[in-house]
Amino acid sequence: MSDAELSATARKALIGLAGFEPAWVLSGRAALRRFPGIASPITRLDLVWRGREHLGTLPQEVCQALAEVGLSATILEAEARVAWLQVSDAEDDCRVKLAAEPTPPLEPPWRAALAGFSFEVESPRDILAATICDLRGRPDPWELDNLLLFQNRPDLDRGLTVDAPQRNPGFSTLEFVRNLAVLQNLDDADEHRASTDELLRYILEKIDDEGRKGRIN
Repeated sequence: MSDAELSATARKALIGLAGFEPAWVLSGRAALRRFPGIASPITRLDLVWRGREHLGTLPQEVCQALAEVGLSATILEAEARVAWLQVSDAEDDCRVKLAAEPTPPLEPPWRAALAGFSFEVESPRDILAATICDLRGRPDPWELDNLLLFQNRPDLDRGLTVDAPQRNPGFSTLEFVRNLAVLQNLDDADEHRASTDELLRYILEKIDDEGRKGRIN
């Protein structure tokens, strides 16, 4: 991983958490940094703990670990399985999402290195499945940005019809589409309006086609 791909704070946060226990897996935009359309520097980090039902005290422990490397970390919101942190230093800041994921990965993670520290990185297939499932749960602009990176890629079909239901047996395409429609009408989505409209039309057509075949709920 190149230093130039990350903001100064994101880079410092990854290095500061490289030896954190229990170990996490890098997901989200930072893990997809080679995809077209991702601007540098990246100011968002997604960290996933596999095999966990709940985060427990991990948000507080992560904040403490970041403080030990000179970063200021504030918990913006925390739920049982997900939390969002604002992390800052003198140069800039970044947003960090922490997530507990009880299911095993669809594909093995790979290893990346930064400034001599190594860590695991989720596969694009797992990131897409997580993104779709997260958007089914809540209309999150953060996840919409990630989903748009997969637009016009063949991975999207498998993610919607196979991987998301495998990751979450209770996955509902209707709830997923409803939350996409909510995001479509947010002021923050104006810059992505055309892409979101195109994506929503494609997904609705896919749902209709797969529904006729009895492959989608």
